[in-house]
Amino acid sequence: MWTRLVGSTIAGQGINTVIFYIIGLYGILPRDVLAQGILMGWFLKAAVEVIMTPVTYVVVGYLKNVERIDYYDYKTNFNPFIIMPPRDVEE
Repeated sequence: MWTRLVGSTIAGQGINTVIFYIIGLYGILPRDVLAQGILMGWFLKAAVEVIMTPVTYVVVGYLKNVERIDYYDYKTNFNPFIIMPPRDVEE
């Protein structure tokens, strides 16, 4: 789970930080300062995720124990490249 948490944060926050800084600060800050801000913001967001990963494990474990159900570990195909047919909805 930690690879998914940290990996998605690195990718998602990297894209988010670049877009936000360019839209909000391009032309206001010098390009070298803008680049440093992007890299520092990206690094700090990823660092927070790494630091909070153990807390996430505790919370997820607690919720799985309280709910006594684990939807994500049973009969789930994690392959993002498979298009699944729609499920039948029970009425």
